[in-house]
Amino acid sequence: MNIANKVLCMRFDPELEAQYNDYMTEKDKAFIRVAYVVFALLYALFSLTDYYLVPQWFSLFFAIRFYIVIPVFILTIVLSFHPRYSEWKQGLLLSGLIIGGVAIAFMLVLEPLNIIYYGGLFLVFSACYFILNLHACFSILGGLAILAAFVGGVVWRGSTSLVVLSATLFLIAENIMGIIGALQLERFKRSEFLHVHGLQKEKALLDEHLMERNTYLETILHTSADGFLVIGVDNKIIQANDAYCRMSGYSKEELLRLPFDTIDSQRSLEKAAAYSRDQKEKRIRSFEASHSRKDGSAFDVELSATFQDIDEGQFICFCRDITARKLSESLVRTRLSLMEYATGHTLGQLLQKTLDEVSAMVDSPVGFYHFVEQDQKTLSLQAWSSRTLKEFCALEGHDIHYGIDKAGVWVDCVRERRPVIHNDYASLPGRKGLPPGHSPVIRELVVPIMRDGLIVAILGVGNKPSEYNSKDVEIVAYLADVAWEIAQRKRAEEQLTKTMHEKEALLRELYHRINNTMQVVEGLLALQASEFPTNLGVQELVVTTRRRIQAIALVHHLLYEEQDLTKIAIKKYIQELSAMLLESHHGPSGIVRVECAVEDEIMLL
Repeated sequence: MNIANKVLCMRFDPELEAQYNDYMTEKDKAFIRVAYVVFALLYALFSLTDYYLVPQWFSLFFAIRFYIVIPVFILTIVLSFHPRYSEWKQGLLLSGLIIGGVAIAFMLVLEPLNIIYYGGLFLVFSACYFILNLHACFSILGGLAILAAFVGGVVWRGSTSLVVLSATLFLIAENIMGIIGALQLERFKRSEFLHVHGLQKEKALLDEHLMERNTYLETILHTSADGFLVIGVDNKIIQANDAYCRMSGYSKEELLRLPFDTIDSQRSLEKAAAYSRDQKEKRIRSFEASHSRKDGSAFDVELSATFQDIDEGQFICFCRDITARKLSESLVRTRLSLMEYATGHTLGQLLQKTLDEVSAMVDSPVGFYHFVEQDQKTLSLQAWSSRTLKEFCALEGHDIHYGIDKAGVWVDCVRERRPVIHNDYASLPGRKGLPPGHSPVIRELVVPIMRDGLIVAILGVGNKPSEYNSKDVEIVAYLADVAWEIAQRKRAEEQLTKTMHEKEALLRELYHRINNTMQVVEGLLALQASEFPTNLGVQELVVTTRRRIQAIALVHHLLYEEQDLTKIAIKKYIQELSAMLLESHHGPSGIVRVECAVEDEIMLL
């Protein structure tokens, strides 16, 4: 029985068979409903032939049609909407066909010569074997059951007419052809199902792979520290990842409603796109741009974008926030600029230049710099920024000293030993008022500069259009520290220069006094020699000593005349010394000539 069932029904394994039944049910559900509606209408219309051709059986045939067959058809249609219809489908269709076919066979038994009923029975066999897509085993079972009912009725009635015998043979032949056709149709349907099932399985595997791939890529994009954007040629943002949402301050829903040039005010992507179109390139292009956050602030990004021919064209962009890098570069440039500036300017000018740079970087029109004395109780005002003096403040007072205890809330950074921000200065309870000519304060940021546990200076900025934040603290604290280092170096250089000038003046005075002393000693020797005019030994000794003294005095005389007190021109020294010796011997003019073959070099002392 199992072998015959497998041969006739060609069943799959239970799981695949269930899928096959579901597939055929979903495929034929609408068609079967329409078919049963048509069958019910045909049964109802054929009642007219009963009325005209077999009036004697009309009442019986009417009851069979409208009280048995048609209600079964209607029930089958209604049950097709039930969730378990796929389980009941074959049994429902088979029972409906058998009831409808047996009813027509019964009518033929009563009226065997009515050709129209044979046509109806032919339609029932056609529906059973070919139209309703029954399994082959159910088709064969239904067809044989109807044929058996007809043949049994003919035998029971004893009909032996040629028409009945011919019709019987025709119906038997039709069933044989129907069985063959049903088997072939079953093989075709199952082969089609296997093909479709294989494609669906491959598609399911492909969809699963694509889903896994998409999940993998989305995970990468949404966990990436770099922003990701997809922008259409209509300037609409199509996709954005979480990183870009964090950069810009917008939610993903807000970004998808914005045109891209709302955040890309420089229209950098549009310029890159125009270049790509002109060059007919589709390679990745990298460039820097400035984007706008939701709060209106700007941040620098490095865009890597490529154009793809997807949905009329899309830009695939990766965005890296380079604000910190640009800030670092700017701070380094400022530091180098201040170090270079310090070379040719005074300490006051350097501090003012520093305040100008700091104020520009944090968009603050007010800036000031104070030194804190060693006692940690006294401030000395050193500098205001240029813009403060020009636009806001008419105060004078470079190097004014006053106590910290007398200052207002702006020295909280000294009391608390940390940077302080007052974004609502007017509401602060500890304000002590402002001196006449002082700029009005709206908000302020003040940072202390510390060395060896002591506060050595403070730098403050004020009146930024927007509130100060931690980024401003980092910028101001860094440049304040740089300013202190450069200022200390400048102060040390100025002190060293002052010391050198003092030492130089002292040395010049020393050389001058030594030269004078030598002249006094030479005069005393000449005075002593005059007391022994006849003693040639004394006179010769005095002359020799005077020459030596004059040689020493000449060195100090030349040093006194030079700008640099640490070296002397050796050629000039030897020439003057030779001339002095020649003159001291009182030789005849022109008899002795001095030639000095000495290079014009400097001798360090």
